[in-house]
Order: sequence, then structure tokens, then C-alpha cells
Amino acid sequence: MRSEAVAGQNPTKANLGFGWVMMVLVVSILFSSCAGRKGTTVKKRGDDIQQLEYTYFSTKAKIKYQDSTQSLDVNATIRIRKDSLVWISAKVGPMEVVRVQATTDSVYVLNKHEKVYQTFSIEELGERLNVDLTLAQLEAVLVGNNPLEEESSKRLKKKGNQLRLKEQRKGLLMMLLVNPQTMKITEIEAEERGGSKGGLQVKYSDFVEVGNGDMPSQANVVFSKKDQKTLVDIKYRRPKVEKEPLNFSFHVPDKYVKKH
Repeated sequence: MRSEAVAGQNPTKANLGFGWVMMVLVVSILFSSCAGRKGTTVKKRGDDIQQLEYTYFSTKAKIKYQDSTQSLDVNATIRIRKDSLVWISAKVGPMEVVRVQATTDSVYVLNKHEKVYQTFSIEELGERLNVDLTLAQLEAVLVGNNPLEEESSKRLKKKGNQLRLKEQRKGLLMMLLVNPQTMKITEIEAEERGGSKGGLQVKYSDFVEVGNGDMPSQANVVFSKKDQKTLVDIKYRRPKVEKEPLNFSFHVPDKYVKKH
């Protein structure tokens, strides 16, 4: 049994469109957090942002993906073992087309349609996206927690009727908006500096009670690069903090070919 993986390719123009997009999306979302410029400083800090507490987490998700060349509906199952593992299985119709596994140091993507797989390090993924990346940040984004807890001592500032955290890193200007009543993240914006015309906007909505806290059940994402836009709408179904260990089955059949 091999436990490697894949940065797959689209099986139906759908397949790896999802595998890679899911990782790009999740990683891109990560990089929003803290600091501020002009504005009214309030007593709330980054560590006041409400966090969902869990050891094991699972959810179903309906993902709608659209870019300039294709439109795709994907049904996904997402499972997390905190600080250890993120596991994603994606189906197009009744067929599982992509399985993704991310650990503290590696990412594996299995393309079941094309029978290929790819594996790379978390650092390599970050380099491709020009961002720093950790598994903890990936987990945080998926459940709506603060992806940059190291900035927890920074004060939030008012922006309209919300609170704002803002900073620049790795050539990105980033802003995180927080609801002052619930202290949950509601919006993330990231914009590339230097005239590259790239950016990301994520809006969280429809918060539901899960375990001992709340999390968004809807995420609307716009990812832009120059004149191209990618739209991804994610709707979580039955998110749950699990009391028992989950199954994270992942193996690469011998007949699968490694894609470099």
C-alpha cells in the first residue's frame, strides 16, 4: 500500500480542476489577517476572534466552480484531524474523481479518472502560490478559524460596522473583516502588489452552530489574475465536530503513474 498522492489533472475538465483549485483556493484564503492603518483602534485583538474547538471535524460540501473555460459542480467530503491531517474526497456525479490528503509536511493528490498521482511538500505548494503555508492555516480556513494566530496580539480597528485586521506579506496586501457581535471572520481580501492585478475575495455567510461554536456554512470566492477570474461557491452540509476518530483512507494503486 502506497501513501502517496497527486496534483491531479481534470478528468472531465472537472477532475483536477477541483484538486488543484481546491488547494489554491484553500491556500489563498489562508493569507488574511492582521494589523492596521488609519482608523479607530478598539480593545479587541486577534485572539478575541471566535475559534471552533475540535479534535476531529467532518462535513459534506457542494462546490460550484467556474472559470473562463469550464463550469463544474462537485460534491466533496472533508475530514480533519486537528494539527495532523486534512482529507478531501471529491465526486462529479456518482464518480469519485479526486482524493486529496495534506499532512504537516506533504500534500498528496490522487486523480482517479486519469489514474495518476502527484505529491509535493507543503513548502513547495506555498512557493507555487508565493505564500507561506502550514497545515494549521489550511485547517483554520476550512472551519472559519483565524489562520494567523501568531498575530493574535494585534488590535483590531473599526471599518464601518465591522472590525478589521490588515497587513502586508509576501507581496500581498491582506485584510480580514470580523463581525464585532459574534467575533467570527466574515470576509477576506488579498491583493497582489506591484501591478500584477491578482487578488482574492472571500465572503463567509450563513453561520451555523457546530460543536461549542459557530462556523460559516457558505463561502463565496472570487480569485482574479490579470484579466481572468475564477468563481468558487462552497456550501457546507452537515458540518460536525466528531467525538470519535475518523477514517482517512488513502492509498495509491500500483497501476497509477506518478505525475511530475
